Amino acid sequence: MKLINCIAPLYADIAMPSVFEALADLFFLNLILLYTVRAI
Repeated sequence: MKLINCIAPLYADIAMPSVFEALADLFFLNLILLYTVRAI
């Protein structure tokens, strides 16, 4: 989880277009949801 939290802001800063930022946010949200479901 900490790794994802560290990479997400970096990836958002690198991806300038808003479309890529939206896709990246969805991608990381899906990853976080997967890990949350597995943790439960």
